[in-house]
Formats: sequence, structure tokens, C-alpha cells
Amino acid sequence: MAKPTIIIVSAAMHSSAHYDALTHAFNSMGYSVVCDRLPSLDPEEGTSPTVAEDVEHLRRTSVLPELERGREVIVMGHSYGGCVGPAAAKGLSSSERLADGKKGGVVGIVNMSAAIVAGGTSLLSIFPGGKIPAGLVANKASGTFMVENTKGYYKGVSPAASDEAASRLRPHALSIFKTPVPAGAWADAAFDGRRAYIKTMADEAVGPEAQQAMLAARGVAWRVLELADAGHFPNMTHGDQVARFVDELAMEWTGVKG
Repeated sequence: MAKPTIIIVSAAMHSSAHYDALTHAFNSMGYSVVCDRLPSLDPEEGTSPTVAEDVEHLRRTSVLPELERGREVIVMGHSYGGCVGPAAAKGLSSSERLADGKKGGVVGIVNMSAAIVAGGTSLLSIFPGGKIPAGLVANKASGTFMVENTKGYYKGVSPAASDEAASRLRPHALSIFKTPVPAGAWADAAFDGRRAYIKTMADEAVGPEAQQAMLAARGVAWRVLELADAGHFPNMTHGDQVARFVDELAMEWTGVKG
């Protein structure tokens, strides 16, 4: 039996290239990885893609194609991706699909230094004062935002790698902060024992206290991995450790070993 496909849902302003190290770690363990570009990343001129549009895009272009091939999937949301990935998995758990006589399914959800937002509320609801986080600058003319100063943005990343990562950043639609986040599958009983969170304890973007507050507020149990020295981008600094954790989860959730 094949190992599940890992679907990585990237952070705002970031693309699949920022997950190369983590993808390599997964590939070396025998996992296939999908990391699609969301419509809200570097949006087409004159558009303001919503969170719901990102969710529908991910579901249609990444999740469902894997399931229709009979594959099992782990959805892994990073930062903003934690709003999108779990919502795209709604109703698509392995148990729900099996009940409908269908093969394949989402076997688990992993959020990494990610936003966990109650369905129907906005991403702004988790930030103090309902304002976009400090360090991000809005361009109202284009309806996008970017990092104001990339120096020190990638904590724990070498200067050369940090510069390369910063050069790959792209504007992101402001609309993701204000539009409602669809309900995430993490809230469903189908994912009891199948939801995990990677908490970054040296995170200066979404601090560990904020991460813990979100976990506590959602009223469901998560299996938590704490990375003591990780900033907001463990995909760049702790790829092997993250991959090993997900591999352990995958073995538990699917029974596929080695």
C-alpha cells in the first residue's frame, strides 16, 4: 500500500519553492508532495480572491484529484495555509468517503505554526485590534500586502538562504484577512485522533502563546509537537524533524510502515 500524499498549503506570500527542503525530506521517505499556488498569491490585476476561493481551488486542483485516484492524503497547512487546508478537507475524510462507497480520503490534518480560525469568522479575528500583523505593509492601490522588512524575517535561516527566500516572496491579496474562513474539517469528529499541530516556540510572527490560545479555544484535541528553537518557518530550518513527525503520524493513521 502506498504512503499518503502530503498536500502542503503554503504561508501567505510564499510558494512551493519555499518548501523545497521539506519536500525533499518527505520525498526521501517515499512520500509524494503537492504544493499548489493559491489564487490569492500574487493575484491577477483587479481581483480580490477570498479565503473561500482559495479553499475551493485547493479542493478542486489538489485534494480531489488525489482522492479520485484512490489515494490517501494528509493535508498540511502552514501559517495562513491553516485556514485553507482543513477547510478543503471538509467532508473528505477516509471514513466519510468509505461510508459513501468511495476509495481514498484525507487521513489526517497537520497544522504548522498555523492559524486556526473558527468557521465563519475572519483571519483578522485572531490578531490584536483586528488589524493586520505588524511587519506587513498594505498596498491599497493593488489590494495586496508584503513584508515591510525582510531582514531577520527568517529566524534561524542562513543569510544567503534568507535572501534567496525573500527574493521569492510575492504580494498577497489583502482580502484573505477580511473574508470569512470556511469551516475547517479539524472541528469534525471524523478527525478525532487525526489532527496534529507543530508549535514553533521561538516564533516571532505567531508567538507560542498565541498558538496555544488558538489550540485551547477550538475545543478539540490535537497531538502537538513543540520545536523549542524554531521560528515561523520550520519548513526551512527543521525539515527533517517535521518530516519525521508527519511520518510517525502517517504510520499511525494508515498502518503503512517503512
